[in-house]
Amino acid sequence: MCTRRSGVKDIAVPQFSADAREAPPENRHPRSPPQAVASRSLTPRAYGAAAFRQNERRHPKSDIDYLSLFTRLNGFRFIARISRVGCDNDLARSAHDRLVAKLGDLIELMIRAVEAQRCARDGADPARAEQAAEDLYWIEAEFEHRWIAQPQPLLDHLDIDLATQEIFDPRTRRWYALAECGPSLREVSDRSLCGLRQIIDQIACETGVSFHARRIVYGPAELAPSGR
Repeated sequence: MCTRRSGVKDIAVPQFSADAREAPPENRHPRSPPQAVASRSLTPRAYGAAAFRQNERRHPKSDIDYLSLFTRLNGFRFIARISRVGCDNDLARSAHDRLVAKLGDLIELMIRAVEAQRCARDGADPARAEQAAEDLYWIEAEFEHRWIAQPQPLLDHLDIDLATQEIFDPRTRRWYALAECGPSLREVSDRSLCGLRQIIDQIACETGVSFHARRIVYGPAELAPSGR
């Protein structure tokens, strides 16, 4: 049984009976509103062309091969779809579906990047080429900060605030101190995922984009019988 700062005691029934462990370091980041509460755009076009030109001088043009990434990601999406056919449980099917959807988002980003690169190299219309160069800048920013900087969740996700040492509990929709018994993330086995882990490991190796498949579990104290 766990006593929250609100004074309310409650019992949580996790989906896995194994002991919870501390959330992995790569899943920790400065506090931001949970995705269900609020979201922030990764394409800050409101900064305007002047800000773009200033940033462009600070950051040289990227050598990212978007066409190669487009080809590889399409191949992995096809593999994930084929792998889903052999799934024998809903958890694995859900993780496969989310991977296919996220790869679809990435592929759309690569298409935009390839089109912008072609337009920027054309040079027939200077104004259009300048706009394409700006588009490429923001596409690269989205790719690096959204897709490369942190692993993408295929199942559960927790928001952790390192500054205040607090964790957001999606069950109660409140922030709690990490020292208190509360939720953490546990890796789902490759057997339960029906081979999906091998696919996401290969994606990370060949593209630099990481995915994780974890479920929320609660501390041992919350697993104890209530005595009722």
